[in-house]
Amino acid sequence: MLPVLALMLGLRWSAARAGVAAPAGTLVFAVAVFGFGGSGAPYGVATGFAGVLGETAFIVISIGVIIGPALGIHQLQTHSGATNRLQEALGRLTPDPGVAALLIT
Repeated sequence: MLPVLALMLGLRWSAARAGVAAPAGTLVFAVAVFGFGGSGAPYGVATGFAGVLGETAFIVISIGVIIGPALGIHQLQTHSGATNRLQEALGRLTPDPGVAALLIT
């Protein structure tokens, strides 16, 4: 995560570009410094990289399963006007934004 942030903030790269460059750099670093997939390992670099890609795909799918429906609910609330009604009702409960934030959580 830090390499991605460094590339995005330091070099002003796009998220897509930094998201591809950071794992590639991390793989080179793992092979060069730690001997990832070397002669003593029970797997090669390609097998280890495939495992890392598989884990990454699992995490991306897990996040998508959580965020996708949440975005759908947000879209439904926005277009139906429910968000405005919730905001008005919360405003009637307390005029203090700090207390309103506590009520939401």
